Amino acid sequence: MDRLVAALERHRESGIVGAAAAVVVGDEVAWWGGVGSLDHDRDEPVTVTTSFPIQSVTKPLVAAALVQQMHAGAFALDDRVNRYLEPVRVTNPWEQSSPITIRQLFTHTAGLPATFASGGAPTLEEAVATEIGAAVEPGTAMVYANTGYDALGYLLQRVTGSDWDVAVRDIVLSPLGMHATGAGDARADARHRATGHIWSAAEGRTVTVMGVPSAYAAPSGSMVSNVEDLARFLVAMLNEGGGVLAAEAVASMQRLHAPLGSGFGGMGLGLRVDHRRERRFFCHGGDGAGFTAFVGGHPGERVGVVLLMNTGGADVARSNLVRVALECVLDGTGRTAYATAAASSPRASRYRSTFWNVRAEVTVGDGMPELTVPAGTISFDEGVSRLAPAGSRWFADGGVFDGWELEFASDSDGRPCFSGGVYPYLFRADDTPIIGLPHNVDTTADVGGAWVGTADTPFGPLPLGVEVDAGARRVTVDIMGMTEADTAADADGGWVRGEVPFDVPGVGPITVFVRLGVIGGRLEGLLYARTQFGEFGIPTTLSRSTG
Repeated sequence: MDRLVAALERHRESGIVGAAAAVVVGDEVAWWGGVGSLDHDRDEPVTVTTSFPIQSVTKPLVAAALVQQMHAGAFALDDRVNRYLEPVRVTNPWEQSSPITIRQLFTHTAGLPATFASGGAPTLEEAVATEIGAAVEPGTAMVYANTGYDALGYLLQRVTGSDWDVAVRDIVLSPLGMHATGAGDARADARHRATGHIWSAAEGRTVTVMGVPSAYAAPSGSMVSNVEDLARFLVAMLNEGGGVLAAEAVASMQRLHAPLGSGFGGMGLGLRVDHRRERRFFCHGGDGAGFTAFVGGHPGERVGVVLLMNTGGADVARSNLVRVALECVLDGTGRTAYATAAASSPRASRYRSTFWNVRAEVTVGDGMPELTVPAGTISFDEGVSRLAPAGSRWFADGGVFDGWELEFASDSDGRPCFSGGVYPYLFRADDTPIIGLPHNVDTTADVGGAWVGTADTPFGPLPLGVEVDAGARRVTVDIMGMTEADTAADADGGWVRGEVPFDVPGVGPITVFVRLGVIGGRLEGLLYARTQFGEFGIPTTLSRSTG
């Protein structure tokens, strides 16, 4: 495991505050360990018993409990979910013709948007009743939707008669000996709990984030665990339930239930399922509030990886560490004799994902194609993947997709697209410019006055207004009717730089770092929006107001 240890140290030196990992082979842990510290201000080491918020790795734990109930006869996958939730209902304008099924909630095909419940509801029941609903017809698209798993957690409550986290404890955690795992702070010893961090591109330093407060623990991502416990869960997943969970339930979770693209990858039940180097693979990632997590492996070879990091936006590190860990216990870089040739080559284009509006660009030069994902939305550093043929797909070497195989194709409209990765990412060609920090700023431009346009947020475009009073060093930002100002801004030489605080209902405090410059008569660049969930670089383009 020397390569893995070296890789962990390398990523620690490049920005990861702390990390713990385990490698499972067969029904045993072949290696585990930690690097770095619990908090960048305290020199206390991370170990395999350090508690981390595991974010969306909560989902497979909830799924494991629910699928156990399904195999005991509590419900069927294609039942209408509202049948079990009544009088509470998941809103669905297509309920008569296309009711939301339990399978669709598991596989992110229920038509729900890629947003979060606001956290303002006092209970999970009220959140399901008032904040979760289909935005498109169920069954027509796969969009990763956290709120679908909140609805599944409420379903677990209804079929067991217990709070969802109690049901997960009784059905999954306690039988597997996962006694350090629970919802929120229930099982976390504060002395040995990691603090969340992000690399702030706005400030050029590591900062602490505390998480978004909520009145209830969300089944989509509120559990705390450690590497020792998650290794026990992974052993069960790699060994037909390990004699504790029902083998048929584990097999159901790892089976493809909703394809992503035309290939053999997609969603299982609470798990992303795919192939890597022609080996079956399952996994789930976790991201947010200053943490990055992973659990997954190859069930045929019975090898897998657990990875927990107390730094958010560490997608490049996660992909690389998982790849290195698996290569340590498999035969080098895996099988290379593919049965089929690539069906479609990567098309040079800019792309946009259906999940969080992530931008990417494929370039095709004299050598192999390259895929670039700019820093900002899912990764704190830019990721460049070199693409090589891998049977019917393309193997990504380096970057956000390091170790993954991507499928390039065309959608029903003939538009180039590609899919793959730790989440069910689907990218479609979108040639609108990818806006980053401004270059070639017109340093003679007058930035004063009112500017209007849009901010390209992870959840879609939002109208935005910026008013600059350069003489008074005042920058006022208007987002969705909320207006705040920075009275010590820098607005000179074609640049506008400021730090504007907002307090958003249901979200809490947000600081908007303005980093815009005049290019070709427009004001463009990035707004860095920092919440207690993380920091997102939001591409922004504004024109002078004519009103």
